[in-house]
Amino acid sequence: MHVNFVPFLAPLVVLASLANAQLQLFCPDAVRLGTFTFSPKTVNPGATFTIVANMTCANYLGYTPKYLDYYIEDTTNNNGHEYPTLIARRTYNQSADPPLDIFTAVLPSGFWFVGAEYQLYMYNSYERTAPAGDTVTLVGAVAQSINITGY
Repeated sequence: MHVNFVPFLAPLVVLASLANAQLQLFCPDAVRLGTFTFSPKTVNPGATFTIVANMTCANYLGYTPKYLDYYIEDTTNNNGHEYPTLIARRTYNQSADPPLDIFTAVLPSGFWFVGAEYQLYMYNSYERTAPAGDTVTLVGAVAQSINITGY
């Protein structure tokens, strides 16, 4: 008896194509710079919190970071004296598998103000080849609200 495996393989090829299409749907342009989360969402100066950045879509869409910088900024009710506070500057491990940047940070006892609304920003610095052939570093950011108390 001779069995032809081609009819059995065709559905697998179709499923593989659908899986690739699903991956593209999983990585919309809105997450091209990566995503991150942190915990806890409310911190006091001197407290630690954990940041987990996921670069799966950034890598897939061609925005693989060279550096990741994390800042806290007051974007609402800023009285002009509240500059971004650097939380961490990290060189991204481009061979990380899975493509995560995980670390624990300490909220510095900086210049925090009652009534301010703070955002934790992750800046992705990635490289592109310019029209003249030289390499340039471009920067984009994503942000989430962070609640700072106890100042």
